[in-house]
Amino acid sequence: MKRKLQIFKHVALNLSFTKAAEQFFISQPAISKLIRNLEDEYKCSFFILQKTSISLTPEGQIFLKYTNQFLSLYDELENEFLKTKN
Repeated sequence: MKRKLQIFKHVALNLSFTKAAEQFFISQPAISKLIRNLEDEYKCSFFILQKTSISLTPEGQIFLKYTNQFLSLYDELENEFLKTKN
């Protein structure tokens, strides 16, 4: 789930499926499918797709807020339990 949320966040912040594909070294169709699967899972649309651009829906903005919180907590968890102990 962490990777899905990282990808969602990258798309949301850059408003680009292509840039996310380049960043994560996966195809643009794979990014589109991942976002579509998230939207299906949460039963809402996160992006408004236009001919030459995309934008976040209100639900997408809320999902981004929770994504940021989740990823921040996940980083804290990893730092606490996976850091090298001396």
